[in-house]
Amino acid sequence: MSSQVSASSFQIAAEVIWRELDDNAVLVSPGSGKVRVLNHIGTLIWRMLTENHSISDIVTYLTTHFDVAPAQARQDVILFLQELHDRGLLQTSGAADIELGQS
Repeated sequence: MSSQVSASSFQIAAEVIWRELDDNAVLVSPGSGKVRVLNHIGTLIWRMLTENHSISDIVTYLTTHFDVAPAQARQDVILFLQELHDRGLLQTSGAADIELGQS
């Protein structure tokens, strides 16, 4: 798997509205009525995605600032992105589909 897939491979779904409140982010999909509240770490990842950071950038940030091994951080980030994608909060390009193991 390539570790250089960037946030440009991920797009916030067009209908998703999100706001940061304190250290959390609230994501709302009005069409489906789904609401997802992200904790501090999820909010950091979400923000980094919106700033066009690569998965490697996100993993490096997490391993530098938190007690987590690179392999575990990478796996957790990919699972988190997959969950957001499955909930319709993120859309992906073909490159991200490969990164997420969907090809």
